[in-house]
Amino acid sequence: MLLQRALRRRETQPPTPAIGEPTLACSDSTASGHPQELRLAGVIFDPAGVLYDGTLWVRWLFQLLSRMGMYSHFTVFARVWEEDYLPLINLQQADYWQTMRWYLTSLGFTPAQLDEVQAAGQSRRREFEENARPLPHVRQTLEQLSRAGLSLSVCCSGPWTDEQMTARLERLQLADLFDGIDSRFSGPSSEPTQRDLVSALAETMAASELRAEETAVVSARIATLQAARSLGAAAIAVDAQNLIDEATMLATFDELSRLIVSNAACTRAG
Repeated sequence: MLLQRALRRRETQPPTPAIGEPTLACSDSTASGHPQELRLAGVIFDPAGVLYDGTLWVRWLFQLLSRMGMYSHFTVFARVWEEDYLPLINLQQADYWQTMRWYLTSLGFTPAQLDEVQAAGQSRRREFEENARPLPHVRQTLEQLSRAGLSLSVCCSGPWTDEQMTARLERLQLADLFDGIDSRFSGPSSEPTQRDLVSALAETMAASELRAEETAVVSARIATLQAARSLGAAAIAVDAQNLIDEATMLATFDELSRLIVSNAACTRAG
């Protein structure tokens, strides 16, 4: 069968990832090429693609489906899944594999092929979920920012409830580092509007008693970064393809601890 042949090829020749690992990249830097220091009191993280790579399972599935004859680009495949189908699961309108079968049916897969994909994918998906790890340097950097006196919060732009996002961060052993976890885009709309994003970030700042001008927002999504800038907060992008004007350039996640100087630390030094 197509699936069995695809799995055999996978065992003998590991596939090349469809896209590269997320890296931090933005636009403002000093004349020397080093990022400018930001004097801040708090940082808000949009977690997917920033704190963890949320694409590992979908990458594996995409590679498998491609070997079964699907022609698509990973970014398109993942975006349609995340925006049009994943919200149905998080809103408890359908279970995971029922929803996945709907999606794959729309791509032309037969019922027999769907059975094969589900049989192979169920255990692999659990494996990815159970073995999820933070991206490199994430916990160490968050600990450094916390010790510097910064307020750290999560404001999720994806279709997750607070409980789902908290559970995910607990599995990653990161939940204890955040003062607040806010995931408010699990409503009937599959994709938050710009107004939703601005409102959510403003409420997250208010809950942490932060002013926009003393807050940075770290995200892999253009819309979230634009919402941050519209409020007057600093924007730090985590995807070289999703740059906006007036964002901050970083090469790796651990540069955050060198980039950000908390107001409390500056006061003590002064």
